[in-house]
Amino acid sequence: MHQKVVFLDFDGVMNTDKMYLRSITDEGEWRDEFGIRFDPESTRNLKRIIDETGARIVAITSWKQYGLSYLQEIWEGRSMPGEISDVTPDTKTDFEMDAQGHPKCVSVPLYSKGDEIEEWLIQEQLEGRETIYAILDDNQQFTLEQQPYFIQICAHCGITHDDAERAIQMLNQKI
Repeated sequence: MHQKVVFLDFDGVMNTDKMYLRSITDEGEWRDEFGIRFDPESTRNLKRIIDETGARIVAITSWKQYGLSYLQEIWEGRSMPGEISDVTPDTKTDFEMDAQGHPKCVSVPLYSKGDEIEEWLIQEQLEGRETIYAILDDNQQFTLEQQPYFIQICAHCGITHDDAERAIQMLNQKI
């Protein structure tokens, strides 16, 4: 069984530089209880991606430090498209040998979003789920294998019509 996933960053993708500039000049209109509102154009284009592919969203944003339930609260509170179903891990499980030569389980920190996505994909594959995905981020932190699935978003503009087209094509490819 295949699942479709959008790995989504927030800052520079949903929270664009142009929205930040607007919030400085007219704070009331461009802010809510969660901070600066997400860019309306990015939101429309993300909705198009979700509507045309049925993909679920996995957060790769630094905002995940506040927890999945908080991100879901923001998503619902702002009536965002789709739903955030998961976040990428910050660590992976590995094994070391203890003093007696027995393996012991340890947590190893992951240092890049690419590592986090790779670990998330491994866990999904172990559970029997193959994943078709697109990565939407304004910064390049991804592995060589992930490059074909990475769409670099302009931090000022957010998700454009062309970015949405590329994501839809990636996610709707035949396997």
